[in-house]
Amino acid sequence: MGRKLKPLQDRSTNTFNFQYPLKDPKYYGIMEKTYTIIKRENITFDQFCVNAVQEYVSRHFDGNYQTLLASYESDGVKSEGQQEQELVRYYMGRAENGFDIRYIDINTKIREKLGYEGSKTVAVANRVTQRLYENGVKVWR
Repeated sequence: MGRKLKPLQDRSTNTFNFQYPLKDPKYYGIMEKTYTIIKRENITFDQFCVNAVQEYVSRHFDGNYQTLLASYESDGVKSEGQQEQELVRYYMGRAENGFDIRYIDINTKIREKLGYEGSKTVAVANRVTQRLYENGVKVWR
């Protein structure tokens, strides 16, 4: 889809451009929500894009969320994906026991358990909420 990327060392500018199909209602809706997030978090579009790229690279570059061998040891290190999955299982269990699941509680748990802040907390909370929703669990806003 686009032209081949130049190696970073051969670039003469630090500007990156992309095109987005705004005429498609699905994609328009995504960008509309993106602009809402940007306003709410009081950041620039550049900051939003850099944060999104950083998060994507941290999730997919090293190990691509593969199960880490050390995670099988007692007190072993778990990947971010494993930690998120533990949160999903935790809230699935609470929902099965009749507890209401609240988005703000998910955010708080992520900050406490994973030590995340800001947009990273929101991104993880949104992924956990989406997985819960896909499993039929209502998350209250």
